[in-house]
Formats: sequence, structure tokens, C-alpha cells
Amino acid sequence: MGLASDDARKQVTLVDISRAYFNAVIKRRVFVELPPEAGRGRGVVGELQKCMYGTRDAAQGWEQTYRDALEYLGFVRGRASPCIFVHSKRDIHLTVHGDDFFAAGLPADLSWFERALLARFEGKVKGRLAHANDELRILNRVARRTHEGYEWEADQRHAGMLICGEGVLPESRGLSAPGRKQTKEELDREDVPLEPAAASEYRARAARANFMAVDRPDVTYAVKELCRGMSSPTRRDSEALKRLARYLLVRPRVVLHFGWQHKPTILSVYTDSDWAGCVRTRKSTSGGVVMRGSHVLKTWSTTQATVALSSAEAELIALVKGAAEGLAVTSLLRDLREDVNIRVGVDSSAAIGVCRRTGVGKIRHLDTRLLWVQDMVRAGSIVVEKVAGEENPADLLTKHLASDVLTGHLARLACWPRKGRANIAPRCTGL
Repeated sequence: MGLASDDARKQVTLVDISRAYFNAVIKRRVFVELPPEAGRGRGVVGELQKCMYGTRDAAQGWEQTYRDALEYLGFVRGRASPCIFVHSKRDIHLTVHGDDFFAAGLPADLSWFERALLARFEGKVKGRLAHANDELRILNRVARRTHEGYEWEADQRHAGMLICGEGVLPESRGLSAPGRKQTKEELDREDVPLEPAAASEYRARAARANFMAVDRPDVTYAVKELCRGMSSPTRRDSEALKRLARYLLVRPRVVLHFGWQHKPTILSVYTDSDWAGCVRTRKSTSGGVVMRGSHVLKTWSTTQATVALSSAEAELIALVKGAAEGLAVTSLLRDLREDVNIRVGVDSSAAIGVCRRTGVGKIRHLDTRLLWVQDMVRAGSIVVEKVAGEENPADLLTKHLASDVLTGHLARLACWPRKGRANIAPRCTGL
């Protein structure tokens, strides 16, 4: 969506291939028992000529088949991601996910691509984002074109299922934040593990929330905390899940906006850490955002594996993860023929100081495996800059925030809460 937003003339198309695996020629001898309706009697087998769903060769065979077809059409496959293809002459950027082909380019070039692809494989064009208010369902997410750019939002059924599963009624009082930090006194109180059936339900709902959080920066941290309790969920975890459902009652829908912009030359990475934020384990949380101009490309919230002995160490761990994520995104952008420089914004002067020198210095307890970032900064591959804490959107991904602060960070990420439902969004059965 971000690359299409660089040029308002470009459109987006989605082509779906029918029975994709049956297009691939099988590379080994495989026999299957024929069904009775084949009229050959019981115990008769047939040798496969093409890959069949359920065989080990199917996915790999289909990947090689569509790769050969796209390369024949003039596409070049990416090196960092084999699912990315670029047609330099026609300026088409293509992403493949299974049997879905998601491409951005000028109208005439997309029409050529649709005809050429459907001449090789049976399928259909599921739609094109060509005019304002056009919508497409892509991997059950909703993509939309507007006068200002493109929009992307999570499958709203996940929010509906969580609300319904937790027994939150439409007339229930909603909450303005997805979670709250518990005091040490609350955590010291003895908690009761959930019964096996309730624990299984909790895991299913937490996993659904985790899937939704990929497209919802506002709930990413709260969902991360819920997933930490999946191995042995307790009543306290169940109450936190119900709180998330009550928040979703107020904000069932958050839209990521990709406005028109000139091609940025800087990839902005924001990182933050909440040192010893977990009262029980004293582990810290790393949060980060990758932005290309005003477009959010990726967010994350992870619990650090080790116990940081200082806030500088916790911030450095978060910064190093952000630098690694930035390098990964630049590799993907390079596959798409886009070159950008990485700028990491962090609100810790101590972490910036560690990155700009050589070795651990006086902070003897630092893990030397983190110090590769010093070489990258010294070589100019990564620029590390100070950003004010209240303006750092990664703060959203490291702790529970009050409603007004949360809303402010969402605005910095161009994420807008919205009422109602998308026109093509499927409804959750039973709601």
C-alpha cells in the first residue's frame, strides 16, 4: 500500500488463482487410491501427473510454477523475500501470498498483467482499487482507496468474536484503554489457575487477539501481555482479556492510513523500552515502529529475554532490535527497487552514547553481542538520533497508557479509530 501511495496514478489489483496446486507438475512418483465414483473398483490406484493438495510437493511445486511464469513475463524475484516480484519496464510491484497475487502499477500495465497471468492460470480478478471508496478484501483485511490515499484495517470479525466470547453486551460500559498496569500488591495476591476447559478457551481467544494485533498498534502491548499467560492462564489473565474486549466495544475498528507522499529517502525506526516493567519477573519490554515517511510498515512489542541491569541496557536492547528490523525492511525495499537510509529515533541519551562509541565503556555488564550496531553507526549505515519521549510513538508499545496519550500516539502513526463497518467487511455470525 505504501508504494502505491507514492504515485496517485497507480492502482492496486488482486488476482486469485483457482486450484493453484493442480498447476504444478509433480517431481516424483506418487500414487493415490481412486475414489469409487471413478468407476474402476476398489483398490485401484492412479499415478499423479500434477501436484495434489495434501502432498508434500504441492506448495513447493506451485511456488516454482508461478515463479517460472512470472519470470517469463519479465518479472524479477526479490532476494530478501521470494514472494516479491518487480517488473522494471512496466513498473509493477507484485506480492504473492499462496494463490493471491497483489500488484500495484499504472492502469494499463495492471490490465496487461491480469491478462497475461490469467492466460497461464485459471482464476479471476477479485477487484481493483482504482477510484475513491473502492474496497478489496486481502487476506481478510480490508484495503480501501480514498481521495487522500489508501487505508488498511484488520478483519473486524476478530474484535466481534472477542467481545461476544467474553460475554460483553452492546449496552455494557466500554473502556478507553485496552489494559492497565497492576500494582505489586495486586500481583502478590494468590491467583487461581483456570480450569482446563476455560484455559483452552483463553488460549484460543488470546491467539485470535494476537492475530488481530498485527494490524492494531493500539492493542499490541496489551495482547502481548495476554499471550505471556497462555501456558498457565489464571483468573487475572481472564480479567485482562475481558478488559480488552470492553475496550474493543468502544474502538472495534482502527484504520491505518497511507496518504499520498513523495518517495521518502529515510526509513524512520522508533524504539523504546519500559525498564523492569514486569513487576513479577523484572523483565523489560522492547517496542518499536518502522515508518516510511508517514506510513507505518511494522510495529512490535516483545518481552526482552534477559533481565536488564540498567535502563541504558534495556534501551540498547530495544534499539538493537529496531536496527535489525530496519535492516530487514530495507532489504525488502531493495527488492522493490527502493533505496532508503535508516534513522533510529530513541529517547535514551545513554543508549545513543553507547552506539556512538566503541566497546562497552564503563557499562561493564553489556552483552557484547549487542555492539554490532556500533559498527553500523560508525560506517554511516544507521543514524541514531534523540527523540522526545512524549513524541516517541514506540511508547505506545511498551506499557499501558491513558486514553489521551494513546490517542496522541495513534495520530502520530496515522491510525484513526472509526465507527461502523467497512462496506465489504463480513459480519461475525451470532453478533
